Amino acid sequence: MSTDESESGGQGGEADGRYLRLLEIDDELAETVPLAERDVAKGQLTARLVTFSTGDGEELVSYAPPGCLGLIVIEGFVTRNVVFAGRKSRELIGPGDLLRPWDLERDFLPPFAEAGFTVIEDLRLAHLDRSILALGGRWPGFVDELIHRAIDRSRWLAVRLAISSANRVDERLLLFLWHSAGRWGRMTQEGVLLPFSFTHSMLAELVGARRATITTAMSHLRKTGEVALTAGAGGSRRIVLPGEPPERLAATTRARRKGPRRG
Repeated sequence: MSTDESESGGQGGEADGRYLRLLEIDDELAETVPLAERDVAKGQLTARLVTFSTGDGEELVSYAPPGCLGLIVIEGFVTRNVVFAGRKSRELIGPGDLLRPWDLERDFLPPFAEAGFTVIEDLRLAHLDRSILALGGRWPGFVDELIHRAIDRSRWLAVRLAISSANRVDERLLLFLWHSAGRWGRMTQEGVLLPFSFTHSMLAELVGARRATITTAMSHLRKTGEVALTAGAGGSRRIVLPGEPPERLAATTRARRKGPRRG
C-alpha cells in the first residue's frame, strides 16, 4: 500500500481526498507494465478512494461524478439486483471487478423490471477518471486490462447461467460457491474461506432457486462435509469449503462436455 492510503477513510460514498497507487494495490494491473517502467507508472496511475457502507446501494447508484470512467472494487462486495416477473436475481461483484452503477438507466430492461445494488460488505473503490486512459496509454497492457475487466463481467454471467442450469439445487449451490472461491476465496486451515456474508435468500437469488430449497441444500451440504460455516465479524456467517472441489462436480462437467444424449 502507498503511504497515501494509511489514514482512516471517510464513509457515505464520497471520495475522501486520498489517492491510491493502482499498481501497488492490484497485482494484475502491475503486471501489465514492464518492470523497468513500473516505478514511474506507480506515480502516474492513481485513483481516488471512495467508500460505501454495507446496506442499500442507492448512494452507490447516485454516485456519478462527471468524468468518471468507472470504479474498481478494491475490497468488499456488492450485488447487482434485477427484479423481473416477480423474481429477483443477483450478480455478485467483488475485488478486481469494474463497474459503473450509475448506468442503470441504460440497462435494456422491460419497463416493468427494476434494477439496483446492495452493498453486502463495506466497499473500498478506486475512482478512475477518464484521464487514466491518456496516462495509461503509455502502457497499452494497462488499458487492455481495464477493457478486459469490463468484458469479464459478461463472461462471468455466462458462467452463472451454466451453473443455474444444474438440475440439483445442491450441485448448483456448490458450483456457485466453488466458482466464487476461485475468484475471491482465501486458504485457511479449515479450507477455502469465502470472505462475504450471506443469507439463504441472497444465495437463492444468486443461483436461481427458492429460499426454502437453498436451506435444504445447505443443510445437506453441511451434513456431507462439503460446506462448513464459521463466524465472521459482527456475528455474521462465512462459508468454508473444505478440501478440493468434489469429484462429482468435475464428473458432471465432463459429462456435459460430451454434448446432448442421443436417443
